[in-house]
Amino acid sequence: MLPRLGEEQPMNAEGRPKDRMTVVVGIPTLNGPKRLDRCLCSVLAHSPGARVIVCDDGSFPDELEANKAVVAAHGVPMLMNQARLGVAESWNRLTRHAAAHFGAEVMALVNDDVEVVADWLDALLFSVSENPHAGMVGLSSWVGARSDIFSPPRTPDYYEATMRHGDGMLSSCGYCFAFSVEKFEKVGGFDSGYFCFYEEIDLGVSFLAHGWPSYMLDRPLVLHQGGATTSDQRNLDAPARLAQSRARFRSKWTSIAHQRELYSGRQWSPARSWNTMLRNWVD
Repeated sequence: MLPRLGEEQPMNAEGRPKDRMTVVVGIPTLNGPKRLDRCLCSVLAHSPGARVIVCDDGSFPDELEANKAVVAAHGVPMLMNQARLGVAESWNRLTRHAAAHFGAEVMALVNDDVEVVADWLDALLFSVSENPHAGMVGLSSWVGARSDIFSPPRTPDYYEATMRHGDGMLSSCGYCFAFSVEKFEKVGGFDSGYFCFYEEIDLGVSFLAHGWPSYMLDRPLVLHQGGATTSDQRNLDAPARLAQSRARFRSKWTSIAHQRELYSGRQWSPARSWNTMLRNWVD
């Protein structure tokens, strides 16, 4: 196993230190300084030694100033989109900035309505770096939970986590996941034609086309408030955006049923099936 971030590195077969892949945490945000603050507090507390960057996707002026104050207080750099570019392009900007400026080899993306827990990044980094066949690896969550109303129980050590791949699963969930930057570039990154919804599913199918299936870890579980963007009608017309993204996905990938037929039943599929939410959204 790999050590936790900040611990002494293990030795390889030649007796030299085993290199840990460089991981960077990216957080997209929009009109939610309180959410962003809770997210950053958790990420910085539970990700010792990791680089963290934020991307504001065109927040309203007052919210943008509040977001600037939050990241300044935490000493974290922030990219600022001059106009709303959408989730996919914000994720692209975060990933490519992390690779260009911090040498990121593994990118972990966390929505601003997520609060992470102990060992979250170690689990993702270990899973991505030690499994060259994997595409996206995501974490499961306590849905609708925040740290001020819920304290999750401590899970067993992260290196005992199981990577799950359900039959017909197209991607990991998009609120907290990681992937190899090299693989990301090989498939061309996220499709910026998706403004919101389906962007992580599209990347997952792109990975699958190269033989890299997505996984969900059964532990640790992060806290996911959920619905932060869609809960504010000022942010986007959710039904219209969802319809646009669904149409784009169907056009691009012929049919979802065909994709599931191609990628279900492989040797990575245990009895338990993940991503029932994604099944509902794409059907």
